[in-house]
Amino acid sequence: MHTITIPRQLRRFSNQTIEHLSSEDTLEGIYRELIALYPKLLGPMFTAEGKLQYFVGVFIDGKPPTLVSKKEVILKNDAEIVFINAVAGG
Repeated sequence: MHTITIPRQLRRFSNQTIEHLSSEDTLEGIYRELIALYPKLLGPMFTAEGKLQYFVGVFIDGKPPTLVSKKEVILKNDAEIVFINAVAGG
């Protein structure tokens, strides 16, 4: 199972869920699963097309995916997926 961490700034759209466990084998599958479970993440975290918003980063086992299409990344067993939300201010 993969462990997915939802950023603190977006937890109000995920019923305050901090971590979610998933057996999906691609980022695209995880995106679909999160949208199905927490539809309020559409807009703040995902576009209407199910893509990650430009201001939300994703890291797999501490590293950003390097493929052109991040959604097609195939996940290794027990991957840790962390979403990072850019915060404005300075």
